[in-house]
Amino acid sequence: MSNFEEFKIGTKVFLDGEYGVVVDLKKHENSWCSMWLSFVQMGGKLIDQNYQFTYINDDGSVKDKI
Repeated sequence: MSNFEEFKIGTKVFLDGEYGVVVDLKKHENSWCSMWLSFVQMGGKLIDQNYQFTYINDDGSVKDKI
């Protein structure tokens, strides 16, 4: 199981075939960030923090050019 302490803003994650990044809850109130246990129980994983996303930047914003 991944460590809760590692699950913070900017952490890269994988769940249900989708990659993503944990974002600031103040900007994204519907985020599942606060649901750590549910995330892990559903099979969510922290991924290599050097992973390069195709469509989003490391902060979760959409890339200007793909």
